Amino acid sequence: MVNRQVEQLYHKAQSAEEILCKIHSLDEQVALKNYIGNLYHFISRISGNNVGLDIHRIFGDENHYKEFLKQLDYYELKMLEHFILKKKVHNSFIGDCMFPTGESVEALGERYFQDETILSDKDFYDIFWQFMNSYHLDSLLEEYVKEGRIYATSYDKNGDNCLGQTLLNPLKDDGDIFVVNFQNTLSSMFTLAHEFGHVYDYTRFYGGVKDYNEYFYQSFYGEVFPRTFEKLFLDFLIQNRILLDEAEDLLFESSSINYQFLLASYLLTLIPDNYLKDGNYETINKETFFQLVKDDFADEDVIRGYIMNSTYFSVSEDFTYAYGSILSSFMKKAIQEDGFDHPLIEDFLKIRTKMFQESFLERNDITPDKYVRYHDDEIKVLKK
Repeated sequence: MVNRQVEQLYHKAQSAEEILCKIHSLDEQVALKNYIGNLYHFISRISGNNVGLDIHRIFGDENHYKEFLKQLDYYELKMLEHFILKKKVHNSFIGDCMFPTGESVEALGERYFQDETILSDKDFYDIFWQFMNSYHLDSLLEEYVKEGRIYATSYDKNGDNCLGQTLLNPLKDDGDIFVVNFQNTLSSMFTLAHEFGHVYDYTRFYGGVKDYNEYFYQSFYGEVFPRTFEKLFLDFLIQNRILLDEAEDLLFESSSINYQFLLASYLLTLIPDNYLKDGNYETINKETFFQLVKDDFADEDVIRGYIMNSTYFSVSEDFTYAYGSILSSFMKKAIQEDGFDHPLIEDFLKIRTKMFQESFLERNDITPDKYVRYHDDEIKVLKK
């Protein structure tokens, strides 16, 4: 089911380089250069050879490379500026989602995790095909499998701990999925479900490359479909009692991680604006960070421990996953009721390239109270 060879990726990188030489649009150049750089990164990880990005060949010289990085930073800073503008809104909305769900997750207590079952290739494919087929997406899976566009890759030695990634070439309507440390287990299947959420997201993307850049590099909504696919997948497993104990382990872990993204985002809403501007919050030492936020919590020791054990805080990552966690509960319910043509899905497709939209939440009755109810309903199978 997975591809462990890099020849096809080399060909895609070379083809993209040929296209790059012929385009003049800055938006297209940024998207394609980022795509090429990521392709070479994964070629290195799959092959085990250090296939470095030839900066001079792709960017011309060091200065042009720095300009490219500055453009990527520009997208993130635009998102940061909009976050600061709406910080009080985020503080209220995320806080009202976070505190009750945190109590629900904490009430679950400790959990003993099962050893994961190693499935046969056939069983792995059959289970995932049944899930995709249940939402009429089996042809999308079959396309990616047949064309060898799902890759097994190693961990990034430089510390990138993401479990999967989807690379999209917006100029050729082409994509590949990379699953880290792929095994025939539910964990890898769960990662695959997340990545097919990105693939589906892109199949419904109708904007130009400028819209693509803004959506994938600075949007609060980029993880909504992937988190929705995670929840649909877990529901599928639990409802059909497929490896039930392991599915419940994944649900417990996913709920805990969702809460952590909400907490990290909420903490960022407590940081004064002068620390946030230009991304300066990323350089605050952890003790200072704790002093800036501690007064909002009754148990300072818990918050101190959380901050001290955190790797880093990121507006672009934490908020994207936080809103992905929240909105996916509403999206899942809508899809299970009326499929992918539900009015909520159609509305989301129209606004997702924009910055954070309060009006979208209001007209679709997306409220913290409803999210808490949906969340508690999702984890009720874990309550003993």
